[in-house]
Amino acid sequence: MGALCSLILVVHNVTLNGLALQYLGYWNDTLELPLTLPNFCYRARADGALVEVWREGEACAQSLRSVRLFIKIKNETTLVLRYDNSSITFGKTYLFCSNNTARLVELVKDPEEFSNKTLKLKLLCLGHSRPVNLPGPPGGPLSKCDSVVTDGTAWVYAAGLWCPEPEEVVAIAKAVARGSAPYLEVKEVLRKEPR
Repeated sequence: MGALCSLILVVHNVTLNGLALQYLGYWNDTLELPLTLPNFCYRARADGALVEVWREGEACAQSLRSVRLFIKIKNETTLVLRYDNSSITFGKTYLFCSNNTARLVELVKDPEEFSNKTLKLKLLCLGHSRPVNLPGPPGGPLSKCDSVVTDGTAWVYAAGLWCPEPEEVVAIAKAVARGSAPYLEVKEVLRKEPR
């Protein structure tokens, strides 16, 4: 198989000075985000990867208002919410390329086919952050020490690998089923590079 390059999108729900931004969905390269504003004096817009909020007017009834924002994701970027001289990062996209002989999407679709096979894989380790634009197993990790890893086709949990910050890794791992979910048991990390 040739090299496969894809954008991997990680989004977190955040609050900032009374504003609440949540992930709703990702379709056709577009991220949909509902933003809850404290009242009708607040305005919001998405400009590229930046969501800006500002206040217009003074006398506004205190009534929560929700608006939907849409962000087109085209390349590697950091998603930021900014209001009143404060800002918070709520997401990031990573461009990741790998030429693995086995793809994680195949492991997610048919865990039995890969059961107990040892694989050498180039992966992006994301800690506890799940990509919102890729398929993955149902449920959560079996241990808080397990990390989310992806090859750009799907994501799975990996035991024996922890990345508090996103890192590219090349690892030797055994594909197993834990419960009904496909898992990777990392046997050896050959290389790690921060992202």
